[in-house]
Amino acid sequence: MKKHLAFFIVLTIMVSLVQGQSNSDKTYNSIEDALKDSTSVKKLSLRASNMDKLPIGILKLTNLENIDLESNPNLNINQAIDQLSQLNHLKKLWISDNKISDLRNIYKLKALEELDLDNVEITVLPVELAQLDRLREVNLEENPNLNMGQVASVLSKIRSLKILWLSKNKLSNLPREMSGLKGLEDLWLDDNEFTEIPAAVKRLKIKYLSLFDNKLQHLNLKSGDLSNLSNINLCYNNFKVFPARELSRLPKLDTVKMWYANVSYIPKEIGDIKNLRVLNLENNSISKIPVQITRLQNLSVLELASNRLTTAGIKYIYQNKNLTKLDLYRNHIKNVPAAIGNLDKLTELSLCENPLSNIPRTISKLKKLQKVQLGYYDMFDWTGAMSILGELHQLKYVGLFKMKMVTMPEGFEKLTSVKEFWMNWNIFDDNEKKRIGKILPDAKFTFN
Repeated sequence: MKKHLAFFIVLTIMVSLVQGQSNSDKTYNSIEDALKDSTSVKKLSLRASNMDKLPIGILKLTNLENIDLESNPNLNINQAIDQLSQLNHLKKLWISDNKISDLRNIYKLKALEELDLDNVEITVLPVELAQLDRLREVNLEENPNLNMGQVASVLSKIRSLKILWLSKNKLSNLPREMSGLKGLEDLWLDDNEFTEIPAAVKRLKIKYLSLFDNKLQHLNLKSGDLSNLSNINLCYNNFKVFPARELSRLPKLDTVKMWYANVSYIPKEIGDIKNLRVLNLENNSISKIPVQITRLQNLSVLELASNRLTTAGIKYIYQNKNLTKLDLYRNHIKNVPAAIGNLDKLTELSLCENPLSNIPRTISKLKKLQKVQLGYYDMFDWTGAMSILGELHQLKYVGLFKMKMVTMPEGFEKLTSVKEFWMNWNIFDDNEKKRIGKILPDAKFTFN
């Protein structure tokens, strides 16, 4: 009897712990639901609740950490902050899409780590914000009338600040006060009007910089600029020439994303970006990768989908033996050479929508390959492809798109290691889909 009782007690404790963990991850969407489990509530969303003040019951949520008050235009924000200041664990406050004229009480939220002021029509920040010595992240997106000199002056006093969002603010420059953000690590400047990287930004020690959707054509970087930068996003700009020379002046740079950047030419200086690990140049007009790419010994992810690459134009990439992901989707590649077998660390490969008729037998040497995507071919040796894929025993995810076949080819039954197949845009009828499912009953299939 005692053994049964002990077992029951242990089981009850375990269930309680699991439930407690589950509740801590749950976001409650009404104060009524939250009050049913008040001491476990950590996340509460009262977004678009048409409130003019917070319900008094919120004070019972003693462990509340995150609250979302977005889109409550009639809410008295300072009164709400006075109430929330009694909750000692509050770390995140979202008050976006409200009209805020005064935030002088913000200093009372002593534990605050994240503040979202997206689209609140402010022009300045309260100087009291600098009293929040745990504040790590501030979002000031969609506030185009900001006095950036004053904003930067206040933010520079917050030594704990690591992440700053200034997207969608119609900015074309930033004041010198920005260079005072000594501890900043991530800076988001998306959807603005920059034609160059502001001088104050170049002096920062940030690790991540996003300039997505601006008006950049050149970077004009010199030695010493952005000396800690490891990741840069330059998508949706107008470069035409990949800025290899400028990027090579960033000693810690390891990730570059430049899709939809109108790049048509990659100069030889790409080989000078010594620490480059991830390069995404999808959706550009590139026809040739220079031999100097072979000097990038750390390159592991190369994404070149939707360009104008040919068989000859990519012949050097097969020498980058540390590649783990290679995406060549939608190019003009007529033949994949046997040299692809050199990429023995490859785990992901996409060759979709190229004018291929087959894949080389050497792909069977890629024993670490876990994800392959093939398809959108006019004439293709699918039986041969199945034979090759059947030798890859680590293969887990396979895309077989628009095969232009009414029955699955011979050899498909050998893909027993695959957990999931994507078979979109095929012409299999319902009977064939059922047959395919029976061939590999442990796999998941997606058709449409």
